[in-house]
Amino acid sequence: MTDVGIILDIRETAAFLRISEKTVRLLIQRGELRASRVGCCWRIRRREIEAYLESGANVALDDCLDAAGLKPARAGPRD
Repeated sequence: MTDVGIILDIRETAAFLRISEKTVRLLIQRGELRASRVGCCWRIRRREIEAYLESGANVALDDCLDAAGLKPARAGPRD
């Protein structure tokens, strides 16, 4: 049997990235995070999560959070 790697669902991916399940779905919908549909469920390979993180995920995540109205307010400059 070949090693296909670790496969996570939406909930596990959200926990791993420390973001909401809604944000994971937005990332998939926007094509920022590659995933496969298996029946009615999404499955994400761990290597796809790592590729997402290595590809400048901060910009994409900020955009997703902003689009979802979840982007935290930035702290002002320190004195």
